[in-house]
Amino acid sequence: MNDLNEIINRIKEEKPIKLSMDSSKSLVIISVLFVWVASFLLIRNYFISMGLNVILAGIVLLVLNVFMIYQFFRISDARLEGRSLKLKKILGSEINIDIDEIVKIRSFSAKSTKYTTIRYVVGEKINKALIVNSDSALFGREISAGDVLKKAKEIYKKQ
Repeated sequence: MNDLNEIINRIKEEKPIKLSMDSSKSLVIISVLFVWVASFLLIRNYFISMGLNVILAGIVLLVLNVFMIYQFFRISDARLEGRSLKLKKILGSEINIDIDEIVKIRSFSAKSTKYTTIRYVVGEKINKALIVNSDSALFGREISAGDVLKKAKEIYKKQ
């Protein structure tokens, strides 16, 4: 989806809207494996040379590992169907939440990748999900999932 007017019309007509990239799960899995292999190679070579460069590289890889694990457990395939947001995480079953159950929507970009974190309430528990979009020519330019969800909340609030 790359035209905001088209998305607004699809929301009003309650047609399904894919919010996440098709390859978001596979890219996260590949990234996790890459970081783990790099970490293993660093640890294996750690005993050969214990310089400052190795320590700094270890800290950077530790931060990357934490970020990748966070992504692994939070990333979701997301689809908006009328008032219902369907989330399917890598681990776990599909969750259907009403658009009104979304408490907070935050988006940020890292180069051409757009990350949208949402907090939603199921029962009395607040859960989190991560939706990844691309703004590159390779994967197709997309409007941020956060922008689409904010528009949907705005449209359904008026009704």
